[in-house]
Amino acid sequence: RMLLQNIAKDLIALRDAIRLRIPEIKEEDNLGVNVQILVLEALKTFADGVSGGGKDGSGVSIPSVTFAKDYLSGRATLEDKVLGGGEKEGPSKSQSLLKQLALYDADTVARLSRAYREVVSAQQSTLALFTLNSKKLFAPRVERSVH
Repeated sequence: RMLLQNIAKDLIALRDAIRLRIPEIKEEDNLGVNVQILVLEALKTFADGVSGGGKDGSGVSIPSVTFAKDYLSGRATLEDKVLGGGEKEGPSKSQSLLKQLALYDADTVARLSRAYREVVSAQQSTLALFTLNSKKLFAPRVERSVH
């Protein structure tokens, strides 16, 4: 969770730095401004995915900030069933229920692993977009000298 919070904080700082450099839009020479807008849209998509969870519009599925709470709640329900949860019959002897608990954990690990890979991939794409266009992001207008 700390990793996602740090990434979100960095994205906001980068977004703000670019926003502060958007010049007045003119009829000509808006290529740099268009690049700024495209990068800002990519940053927003990625930041929304990191901070809000769910689908971010590009297919990246990132667990929400309530993921741990939801996981523990679901697991507690299964544990109660396995352990008997106050019922007079005692712990369950159902092998299917024990397998369900193991699969619940395995599924959660797989989701987190996939989300981590997707975050890293989206972060690399955003960094590449930023690096390749950094001149236009921070100096969107071509200064022409008059001779």
